[in-house]
Amino acid sequence: MNTTLNKSQSKWITTSTIGVILCALLLFLYPKGYILGTVILLVISITAGFYKKLTWHKNLTLLAIAIIIFTIPHIISLIQASGDISSVKKAARGIPLLLVGAFLIRFKPKQKFVYASFSLSLIIAFIIMVNEQMTGFNRANYAGFNLNPLMIAIVAVMSFTLPNIHTNNIKLRILTYSGLILGATTVMMSGSKGPVLALLTVVLIYLCMPSNFKRVSKKAYASIISLLVLGSILVMSVGTNNYIVSRVSDASRNFITHIENPNSDEKESSTSIRLELWKGALVLLSEKPIFGYGTFPAQKRMGELYDEGYLAKYMAKRTQTHFHSIYFQALGNRGVFGLSTVILLLLIPGYILLKHKLINPTYSLSGLLVIISYIVTGIADVSLSSTSASSTYFVLILLCVSQVSAYKVEAHPAKAK
Repeated sequence: MNTTLNKSQSKWITTSTIGVILCALLLFLYPKGYILGTVILLVISITAGFYKKLTWHKNLTLLAIAIIIFTIPHIISLIQASGDISSVKKAARGIPLLLVGAFLIRFKPKQKFVYASFSLSLIIAFIIMVNEQMTGFNRANYAGFNLNPLMIAIVAVMSFTLPNIHTNNIKLRILTYSGLILGATTVMMSGSKGPVLALLTVVLIYLCMPSNFKRVSKKAYASIISLLVLGSILVMSVGTNNYIVSRVSDASRNFITHIENPNSDEKESSTSIRLELWKGALVLLSEKPIFGYGTFPAQKRMGELYDEGYLAKYMAKRTQTHFHSIYFQALGNRGVFGLSTVILLLLIPGYILLKHKLINPTYSLSGLLVIISYIVTGIADVSLSSTSASSTYFVLILLCVSQVSAYKVEAHPAKAK
């Protein structure tokens, strides 16, 4: 009886491992890879549910509450005659994945294969970047991907794999370091300022964390710093007019210029556009502070602010876009209630991971660093609304939460002979 149970358990664990591996490898392989990867995990989980192999946990209940609350202001926005059903779909994307969490809690995938597959996904992303650089890099048309959400997802995966540098498996450690340095190079070569800032923040926070929170030797610290320095030198040596350095320098200069003379229409830049959008979002917040305008009414009101001369002249075609920040997007479209649900979606998983960190410290730390990366990238991008970036968030968080959620195997006493 026990032998049969063990064989069945082993088969399901192998299945869960394969499912997570495929999800990781497909993530950056082609533009819709994240969809196929999550569908594979969902199909496996639904099949497991048919055989009554799912296990619900109170941690999943907390996650479900966070996702449902996050979806509510989007539903309110839809009711406000905005007709923005796509916003509701994106917000509720994590709900079906709760089934995946229920499956992974009971049949935990083999950890070394999980981290290896996500490291390989970073190498795949680097290969695609090299190919794009050789054939003519174009931010507006990057191998069919939307560049900024892709880089946000890459930084999230790097944040996830970073704690695995302490592994005792030499081959896996080499693969992890390779994925991290090539992933960092990919983000640097993309010229995406927000993801670069998030990556630096995650690495600095990781290095500054107390030693009792992670098992990393001084040699590992030295290795991380050396790799980052060497990687930075490698990227900087591509040319004196390095793309990311140039963009960061321009952003700093444009920020200062706009603050000193906010009414100037002489210089249009991604920085000045964001500042104008955020200024408009605060006006919308002051007018409808609780639930906001809703998506389409907010865009209409932004157009009116432009007509009134409140926004810069170069914003003529920019008022119908999103607010380029998860925080200002929430404030402008869904009010204070919307912002509070965004914060809960980030904090509740963090609470779960901290509370249960002793069950699996590596996964706990991985999840916390993923959350930090989204907190930072969310400052200047809608990282929880962009399809690939938000899907990556839900997959990684559900993976980490499931692995810190204890599952007790029921005892089956032997029958008396």
